[in-house]
Amino acid sequence: MSYKRMGEREAQLEAEIDAMLAEAEHQDAAEDERFGPDGRDDDLPNELNRRVDRLKKIQEAKKALEEEARGAAAEKAAERADAQKLDEEAKQAKVEAAESKAVPKDKAQRNFTDPDARIMKMSDGAFHECYNGQ
Repeated sequence: MSYKRMGEREAQLEAEIDAMLAEAEHQDAAEDERFGPDGRDDDLPNELNRRVDRLKKIQEAKKALEEEARGAAAEKAAERADAQKLDEEAKQAKVEAAESKAVPKDKAQRNFTDPDARIMKMSDGAFHECYNGQ
């Protein structure tokens, strides 16, 4: 899933979860009126649990992409500072500034089940999740 799509899907899942919790609260209040406050108490529906689990995976993947972007920006800033022959304080300041501004590209992708796999174009023009052994 791409970083841009993760943000969109994260917002959508949060809205769905909020709606489901509001509906559950409404049903709970209706059951309390019908059966009393000490009546039967059921677990939340599996649909809600599935959405919550999916939201957690998306948030973890977004965090990993953001960390990768910060690391790449810091490395690039350090290389530039070395090329400019800056002192350590100035170099550290440039690295920290680059890290704070780093944002993943919208098309940066993450595989939820295997982060080492990447989408690669095959010789026949198709795209597959593959590994690069280099």
